[in-house]
Amino acid sequence: MGPCRYGLRLRKRGKLVFLSRNAAKPVFWSIAKKCAILRVMIKRLHVRNYAIIEELDLHFADGLTIITGETGAGKSILLGALGLIMGNRADNKALFNEQEKCVVEGFFDIRSYELQEFFQEHDIDYEDELVLRREFTPAGKSRAFINDTPVNLKLMQELCSQLVDLHQQFDTLDINDASFQLKMLDALSGNKDRLAAYRQLFRAYQSNKRRLDQLDQLRSRSNKESEFLAFQLEELQAAGLQSGEQEGLEAELTALAHAEEIKKRQAGCMLS
Repeated sequence: MGPCRYGLRLRKRGKLVFLSRNAAKPVFWSIAKKCAILRVMIKRLHVRNYAIIEELDLHFADGLTIITGETGAGKSILLGALGLIMGNRADNKALFNEQEKCVVEGFFDIRSYELQEFFQEHDIDYEDELVLRREFTPAGKSRAFINDTPVNLKLMQELCSQLVDLHQQFDTLDINDASFQLKMLDALSGNKDRLAAYRQLFRAYQSNKRRLDQLDQLRSRSNKESEFLAFQLEELQAAGLQSGEQEGLEAELTALAHAEEIKKRQAGCMLS
């Protein structure tokens, strides 16, 4: 069957296969053991009002779980429900009852996945038991949650890419993914401590770089403001303004504003 990267491997030819902690040793068990990737992962899947499912609460035990059934029995619907909490597009036509919303929840044990940094980066509360929830209404409105925190689908997809692999017929294998290759190399070389130290230094570098960019922008704005103020000062000096000149100009402006009225009054006086 081959190794399962994150504890979940899905169907081919009429079977759904879920791998959990201490599942049957795969071909590359030595790699999996070093990577610590065969651990209890998906613990529970709750589906309400989706396709032909009115309500389903599916619990997964440790080890290997295989769900079998004839064509049309609903195996693919479980995949569709799982896909919703992985960030796939929702279709309000897939409602069991078109008057109620659909809710899909997945419960995952992530204590061994070292995802604390991800949760901290995105300001989401971390728990060893992760709860992913997806809701969509008959009106087509969709919402996604990570540990009860509202998130966008892109963030949910980013998290699930580190949790779940769906292997189906004609799918492209992760072995062609550069990021997966790097993770395998780090795991096999035993660089956990070095990798953690590098990540810490890289985060510090990114923080310092952001600060440097902010200072560069501040300097640029300061230079522009300084040039503008220098221009204004030059214009004021060229104007040759005198003390008290403003009051005189204001008085002249007032007189000019009433010039027409003054002319009319003068003309009236002359005629009389």
